Amino acid sequence: MQLDHYSDRKMGRPSKLTAEVVDKLLKALADGLTLEQAATSVGVHRDTLRRWREENPSLNEQLEQAREECRRKMFGVIKSAAECGDYKAAETFLRMSFFPHYTKPETNVNVGVQTQFVCSEETRQRLIALNQKLLSGSSETRQLQQ
Repeated sequence: MQLDHYSDRKMGRPSKLTAEVVDKLLKALADGLTLEQAATSVGVHRDTLRRWREENPSLNEQLEQAREECRRKMFGVIKSAAECGDYKAAETFLRMSFFPHYTKPETNVNVGVQTQFVCSEETRQRLIALNQKLLSGSSETRQLQQ
């Protein structure tokens, strides 16, 4: 692993960006961790990893390749399970392989709202009586509607 300009660094605290740290990051990513999780696993803050990626294109490329390695490996596991008759794995394989054809175009968002109305017992009884009149269609309510 080549560390571009970091090997020339002379001022300030020594960088944690070493070949050993990079190897651990690559292994963590290949095992399925996210970039943030991989950074945490090697004792590096996510902002530091982001800066390293921006300043060192070869590191960024290696990290992306490690993530792709994990994706390919897991995709192979799903495909193998599908070939052995696992219909859920087959469904997942189709959704991942033929994304636009096997995904739902609509997204449903359900929102529930609950309110609480506070009133005196006298007001509550009056509202109940009014509601009953409205539901029964009494002559008083017909006059109110006109």
